[in-house]
Amino acid sequence: MRRTTTLTDPSVWRCGTLLRLALALALALALALALALERTMR
Repeated sequence: MRRTTTLTDPSVWRCGTLLRLALALALALALALALALERTMR
């Protein structure tokens, strides 16, 4: 039983998608936080 890690592999693809989703979520959260902070500063 040999495992091949390719870009077409479902598990690898799912992991990459999850990573990208988490990154986008973190970016959106940081943006919202910065906006809220700027609003409270004024």
